[in-house]
Amino acid sequence: MLWLPLAHAAALLAVASVAGPPQPALHVERSATITVAAPIDKVFPLFGPVEEAKWADGWAPDVLHQAKDMEGTVFVTRSPHPAFWVVALWDGAGHHVRYDEVVPDHYVVQIDVACRAGSASETRCQVTYSYTSLGPDGDAFLQQYTSEHHARRISQWERALNHYLQTGERLRGHE
Repeated sequence: MLWLPLAHAAALLAVASVAGPPQPALHVERSATITVAAPIDKVFPLFGPVEEAKWADGWAPDVLHQAKDMEGTVFVTRSPHPAFWVVALWDGAGHHVRYDEVVPDHYVVQIDVACRAGSASETRCQVTYSYTSLGPDGDAFLQQYTSEHHARRISQWERALNHYLQTGERLRGHE
């Protein structure tokens, strides 16, 4: 699978660029659940790399490789920082997606979104970010990425998704 070698390559590059023996990297995991006022079959596809642009202000992926079943799709983003992405898991039937993102010299993060029907007209999505620092810039970022920061970020997702599903338009200023 493509995502495993990419993540390993990023980690090896990070280790190779550090003088002296490698030290354990700073690792932070944050999770929060959002509620979206729409059926799961309407909500889950919006977590696809291209579909996310419908609701996430500023999201503009450039797809380098589109895999047939989504899993293995490779893309890059340039904002808010240059990053390389791989769809590591796409389970449309189980409503579960996982992305691996590499921000060179900063961090590697797995972003896991697992959706379940709360009711016929409501979807609950657990969003987990698992960051591993790749150096001093990543350490600085992760030290400020508190549970409160994650909760604010994911609540912005909730507002933006609900806004889009109600109006068909992006909510401006979404992180």
